[in-house]
Amino acid sequence: MSRFVVLFTISIALPLIACRPPANPTNPSAVNEILGRLEETASRIKDIKGSADVVAFINNQRGRAGVRIRFIAPDRYRIDIHAGVMQVIAVILLDGDSVKLYTPRENTLYEGRLLDQDVLVPGLLIPLADIRTAAVGMIKLQPYLDGPITDYRYENGDALISIQKEGLTRTIWVDVQKSVVIREEEHHSNGFKVSRAFLKYNKRKGVWRPGRIQILSDRQEASMDLVYNTQSTNGGLTHADLSVRFPSSVIRRSLKEINSFVD
Repeated sequence: MSRFVVLFTISIALPLIACRPPANPTNPSAVNEILGRLEETASRIKDIKGSADVVAFINNQRGRAGVRIRFIAPDRYRIDIHAGVMQVIAVILLDGDSVKLYTPRENTLYEGRLLDQDVLVPGLLIPLADIRTAAVGMIKLQPYLDGPITDYRYENGDALISIQKEGLTRTIWVDVQKSVVIREEEHHSNGFKVSRAFLKYNKRKGVWRPGRIQILSDRQEASMDLVYNTQSTNGGLTHADLSVRFPSSVIRRSLKEINSFVD
């Protein structure tokens, strides 16, 4: 083999080796760096406004609806769920873990906390926490920032980061080039699993945003597929854009009662 061929081969191989992510990183600061970039990317999103179509299945029941989404960082949401033109099924207001869910047809306002996994969204029959995650296409990073990290490695070029706490193992797959989460899985001690996929990323005002979110859960044999039709970021939404004025005749009930009163 000529000297030229050897040098040419080495010149090609070295960049490829340099670009290949480490199979088993040992420096924990690398994990902190990846999580820090995710946090910085999320902090650049001040508000989100959009519309999407959602198809959901739970225990062999199918739900389909359109949603209008408004979000103001860090944790305020308004999600309008409708079937057909101008037929609003429900309006969901989230402020942190506080929930107000209004059903116009019954003129009923359900109030409670987000932590109740048995509360299903009218028209879609999916848990509230899932519609929140899908609506904005972002996960809660804080558990990963708090740690401790139990696994960190690369899989097909994406960083895999796991944490474990109180019988729950959570794992994210990170596209390190875009600094975005492309998948998350939760494995619970009682055996059931929830997976979330964030797909079709596009850059909007300098921030990568998913255009499709899929959630699968074997807890209730549930799945959800949300596809954005329109989406804008950092358009200057105000809290007034998320507010709802309820009728004086509104009926108030506990959020836990909703599945007894709404089909």
